[in-house]
Amino acid sequence: MKHYLTFQDDKSDKFWQIEVSENSFIVTYGKTGTSGQTQIKTFDDKEICLKEAKKLLSEKLKKGYVETDPPISSTSSDSSKKKNSTSTETSVSQTKSKIDKPASLTSETFHQFLKVRIQDISSSKYSKILKNTDWENLAGDIFDSVYKYWEELNQKEKSPIGIFDIRWDDASTDYCIEFDYDLESNDPKNSMEEGAIRNVPVVDFSNFIKNQLKQKPEKIREVLEDEDFSLIKDILCKLTQEVIIQTLKAEVFKQIPKQQPYFLMFSYYHDEDASVFFDSNAKEQKNLYSILKISKSSLFKYFLSGEQSLIISNVSEIDLTDINLFENLKNFNISNCENIISLQSLSELKNIQSISIKGAKLSEFPDFLLNLPSLKSLYLTNSNLSIENKISIFNSSQLELLCLNANSLTTIPEFVFQLPQLKKLLFMDNQLTELPDRLADLKFLRNLNLSGNKITQISNLTKEFSEIIELGLFDNRLTSLDGICRFPKLNELLIWGNELETISPEIFNLKNLTRIDTTKNKISSFPNIGITLESVTNLSLSNNQLTQIPEGLTQFPNLKSLGLDDNLLKELPDDLFKNFQKLETLALSNNRLSNLPKSISQLESLKNIYLKIISLFKFLRF
Repeated sequence: MKHYLTFQDDKSDKFWQIEVSENSFIVTYGKTGTSGQTQIKTFDDKEICLKEAKKLLSEKLKKGYVETDPPISSTSSDSSKKKNSTSTETSVSQTKSKIDKPASLTSETFHQFLKVRIQDISSSKYSKILKNTDWENLAGDIFDSVYKYWEELNQKEKSPIGIFDIRWDDASTDYCIEFDYDLESNDPKNSMEEGAIRNVPVVDFSNFIKNQLKQKPEKIREVLEDEDFSLIKDILCKLTQEVIIQTLKAEVFKQIPKQQPYFLMFSYYHDEDASVFFDSNAKEQKNLYSILKISKSSLFKYFLSGEQSLIISNVSEIDLTDINLFENLKNFNISNCENIISLQSLSELKNIQSISIKGAKLSEFPDFLLNLPSLKSLYLTNSNLSIENKISIFNSSQLELLCLNANSLTTIPEFVFQLPQLKKLLFMDNQLTELPDRLADLKFLRNLNLSGNKITQISNLTKEFSEIIELGLFDNRLTSLDGICRFPKLNELLIWGNELETISPEIFNLKNLTRIDTTKNKISSFPNIGITLESVTNLSLSNNQLTQIPEGLTQFPNLKSLGLDDNLLKELPDDLFKNFQKLETLALSNNRLSNLPKSISQLESLKNIYLKIISLFKFLRF
């Protein structure tokens, strides 16, 4: 695996390359036209190496890098560069540097936090162990390890650092905390442009797991319940952050070249989840133990700290008055609650990214949610919504996904057409009778699902839905697909459970189609217009009224999956299968077939065939 990427804007022109070999990879990056800097990372397992490499590649592409051919002079794999990169692994119990450090490293606030977190651990065995742990001693080990890393960094890095990126290693060990840094940027919002490529494991909790928890470090996630693992991980991460902040007072850290301002960021999972825990410009640093404040809320029992989520279900009443205490909340999910008190309080969640309200009795539509600055996804389902068209929003709405399923709505609400960033609209199980032309004006809309409505036709469409790639119209009342050509980029056409008797020839204009599902219609014929759709790999004509194989079927030469089950087929043409040499799955169950053509034996790619209710005796004779 080898990929070469470039990035250009009005401020920079740079490249980034990754090359995987066995259980290691080389990353080279820098300004275009230079040889750049090179880093190597080695893993114990090839699969983990490849997974980490793909994750880095994905992160770069998301940030606007474009893959291209490398210049001829590119020498990223030169062996001399490999010698310039080293990986330092330090166990917290093995590095006892002779350094001066504070008499006490654990604050009273940490111990208050520890008490709260231990109460949530379901295993009495591990909660008892944690109560008896010598946290001051463990903090000393962490201090020594971090101090040693600062010493090494001070010696080898001469360029000013803008971001110190620190994260729990969930990719390879799940018991180490790794350090990385960014020389290119000191902007936390766009930090780590070159990805986590140095990732030195600095704090190693393997001995803590072996000696205190009495478990094998590599098996710790499997042994513990998910929630218990997250709680113990949270304790170790918070302790590490508190200790790191104390190491910043040491002269060895002060001597490290740094940009101004500089930041320390911490991530529990991936770089994109990182948050600042030290800002060199700030008069007052972020509170590491905000959970102590929210633990007093009646909502705390529904809180998942690792995911920054509140999940509430099957309660008769809930009061959201103090939800603003959860200032970093990212996800709010409530289902089957008859009475929600102070729903308006959700408007105070400035960092919320996803809200889901299901099965609630809402007296009116909560339009205040539409202007939350960070909200990307909003689900309001089965809540008896009454939506008035007077609802207005600002064009600054960042909403990308809107779900209004199962609300008995007869029209698309007016505010939907005012959502400039909307990419996915789910409007299933309502009372819609037509597909509105105006949805075509939503230029970023990619996925539209209007299934479970009462739409009879789409031939009324006059505008082109130029960006839609997935269209869901199943379980409607369609009698024709005329108008489907208005969706030129369509990848998936999901139209099962309608009243179609044939397929519109217009589908042969859709050159990007990969999947067509017409299950449970009334199809008895299929047009043969002499045009092939080579992109289609999955076609389902199941549960229709086919009495013979339509000639038009040959227009799909690259099928991998073909569903013909639950029809009225009595026989199959002798030469049918010569047209489908890539076929892997064939469904023929519940027809009136008494035998199969010999040509089926020519399907070398066939992996699955379904033949329920076929005369097995005659089948064996072929």
